[in-house]
Amino acid sequence: MRITKNKEENVMVRIKDIAKTCGVSTATVSYVIHGKHEKVSKEVRERIEAEIAETGYITNQSAINLVSRCSGLIGVAVMNTSEKKDIMGDPYFSILFSYLEKEFRKRDKYILIILDQSPEKVVKDALRWNLDGLILSNYTKENMIAISREFVKPIVTIDAAFIHE
Repeated sequence: MRITKNKEENVMVRIKDIAKTCGVSTATVSYVIHGKHEKVSKEVRERIEAEIAETGYITNQSAINLVSRCSGLIGVAVMNTSEKKDIMGDPYFSILFSYLEKEFRKRDKYILIILDQSPEKVVKDALRWNLDGLILSNYTKENMIAISREFVKPIVTIDAAFIHE
């Protein structure tokens, strides 16, 4: 599979390149990529699909995120409550992270792990990365309230009951 126009340039194939090669508009290529086949003739669709397969075209997730205003990222923020404990070495959290990553990947979502951050830093990271949601663990009720006041997207807590009043 070839994912570059040429190895020396190391440039990914773009929709514009596929459109030019196939003699169609970028909108037509986009329709094919996104499954809007009713807008494109079978012959043109097959030509575009063949070019996509031949060039190894890969969608630009950053561009999709920009247009959709969704990052596809879910933050998993864990506060370490023990100075002696390494969260990443903790079997509970390593299994949890693995499970979350596996389940979110099935839905074309990815996790961003945020460790030992103050509520202010969690919110700052959540906004910086345009997270689509947050999963919080080991935060106090006060910290969860502080986070939920600033981060208005969905928040889920693990091992904690949280009712924002």
